[in-house]
Amino acid sequence: MSNYENGALIIEPTGEASVRISPDGLPAFKALVPCPWSTPLIREPEVTKAVESVYMQGYYVTGQKLIHNEAFDKCSEKTTTQLSFRVCKTKDEAEFVLGKVKAIVEASMETKSE
Repeated sequence: MSNYENGALIIEPTGEASVRISPDGLPAFKALVPCPWSTPLIREPEVTKAVESVYMQGYYVTGQKLIHNEAFDKCSEKTTTQLSFRVCKTKDEAEFVLGKVKAIVEASMETKSE
């Protein structure tokens, strides 16, 4: 059996998970979560799903902010969330990400059992 890799998340055949660590934190990425039609109450769950997706790939989220998206937004309107994330630099960041992954999986299992 071989390891399953999803981005920087590595799952061993035994079921143990680990996260790739790079001292320089590279590669680093940015992702956009456009929500032009939504209010903050609708946008927040969408952003939460995107952040959880980043964690499930084993990456460390370094920031998120609302930005102006010229494709959707009117003048001075900001409805798109920009996520910044990268490979973990330290063991502490890797443990934090693994904790997030565990929490997401446990929440998913609880939802399925109801």
